[in-house]
Amino acid sequence: ISILSGEGTVWVDDAALFECNADYSTKVNANYLWQPDFEEWNPSKLRLSAMWRLEERLTEYRKMGITQQLCIFDYKLWDPNPKGWYSRFFGDTWWQAGSKSGTQQNMALRYLAARFGHYTSLFAFELTNEMNPNRSLEKEEWVKSKSEYIKSIDPYGHIITNSYWNSPASISYEQMKCLDINQEHFYMVDETKSSQVPVWGNLSPGASLDTDQKNAKSGRQSLKLVGCGQDGGFWVRPSCNYTFRFWAKSPGSTVYGYIREYNQAGKQLSIRKIPCSGASYTLQTLDFRTDSSAASVVIEFNTPGTAWVDD
Repeated sequence: ISILSGEGTVWVDDAALFECNADYSTKVNANYLWQPDFEEWNPSKLRLSAMWRLEERLTEYRKMGITQQLCIFDYKLWDPNPKGWYSRFFGDTWWQAGSKSGTQQNMALRYLAARFGHYTSLFAFELTNEMNPNRSLEKEEWVKSKSEYIKSIDPYGHIITNSYWNSPASISYEQMKCLDINQEHFYMVDETKSSQVPVWGNLSPGASLDTDQKNAKSGRQSLKLVGCGQDGGFWVRPSCNYTFRFWAKSPGSTVYGYIREYNQAGKQLSIRKIPCSGASYTLQTLDFRTDSSAASVVIEFNTPGTAWVDD
């Protein structure tokens, strides 16, 4: 935690926190204290100090032979919970074609392309950071509109890309001709470094993280269920092969592993069940192919007794 304090009236500028090498002679990472927003105090103005810093980086990178992907818009600008920054200021919808938010977005894109497009150290324009992978026609049209607009004003033909916080739930995103590259951000939870069991997030009543290593198949903890169920959802690709695998033990009872398949509208397409019982861990696997209209699956473990699930 960095704290700057003073008595009376003070001004602070260009504060910095850098990661350095062993003898502190070289900075080996970016300034941690700098939040590189393009916008000023409201979305109607660009933050020129941030633009200057970006130009300094691009100049340095060009000398060093490094290329940079420029991520333009972040989820905080449109996230409806709370209402996105652009929407609060302009009183409309971020994704809406012809809105004031959309017009301001294009002004920002035009400025970025005009000022930085000539840099050979600029690799690509990334439209958003971690857009929701759940497809909607409105968002798809937004991606198409913004990518085509950049291509119309960028004489250097930079790569246009977009990122999602998981695998897109519809191949429609992956097949958009206006994008050169699609990015899928997967967050790996390593139980040797995290207090979580991968995936579960909020635990159901009766479910807990058992930190007794004697009850873990590997690592230092497992998911313990006492007369309850626990589930987690995932985006999947349609018409694609998957393997569902888990280790479980359920002394004196049975634990059931379910995998439910849903389409884009939330309609359940199929349900598969694997029972497992026994006092020691056994491996359960299921190979399956998703439906041609599949968008997501929900994995659930349920037991009337006491069971442990891991890996």
